[in-house]
Amino acid sequence: MSVSLYDKLVSLRGDIDVNYHAIPSPRLKMFYMTTPKVACTTIKKLLYVSQYRHLGDARGEQRILEDARVVHHRRDMPLPQLRELDPDLRESMLAGPEVFRFAFVRDPYSRLLSSYLNKIAKARGKIYERFVGSVDVAPGTTLDFATFVDLVAQQTPQERDPHWRNQTALLNPDLITYSFIGKMETLETDIVRIVDRMPEGEAITIGVSGNRTGATRKLAEHYTPALKSRVQQIYSDDFEAFGYPA
Repeated sequence: MSVSLYDKLVSLRGDIDVNYHAIPSPRLKMFYMTTPKVACTTIKKLLYVSQYRHLGDARGEQRILEDARVVHHRRDMPLPQLRELDPDLRESMLAGPEVFRFAFVRDPYSRLLSSYLNKIAKARGKIYERFVGSVDVAPGTTLDFATFVDLVAQQTPQERDPHWRNQTALLNPDLITYSFIGKMETLETDIVRIVDRMPEGEAITIGVSGNRTGATRKLAEHYTPALKSRVQQIYSDDFEAFGYPA
């Protein structure tokens, strides 16, 4: 008996990880695999508001428009998790030719720096605490960017927090055939591909949401040639798979 694509993903990433990051919309015949630190708040908001408008749930829509952070509370959102779908529909979402599967990626240099500035540099928060605990660093320790990169290099892709996990390990392009992979650098034009697939009246006016760190403008400030080389090694698969110059 052949192993389903869903079971393959779960065996690689775990049930919780797959069901949090995968967002199927059977009604729209769309499937989105999220990539943290790549406009995922904006794209989740777009999909969830569309669903709330279809359901006529003005309160749910307003909750998102007032505080976009709620889109990360996966179980509270109006689209199902993969585990909740009938097995045939679940496989259709992951592999059916009728489904528009999409994701967004980002230059590995700016994505890693953005993750550091947003989640690690201030030496506080759940993600910071989980990270220092996993690499045997004392809580409250302030890590400079170079030290953070060295510690990330010691982890396997699956051990890394999703905010700086290799994008190939998040999107699994060797298993999932995507209809479209957009880029953070061309978000304003690429996201039109998503909006255009939504029924008239359901799409919201696009406004970028999330934690903006200005990482792209700060690359020269944080990267030395040696550090760039280190990041090239850690994320060599991302540079190659998604066409970013190293």
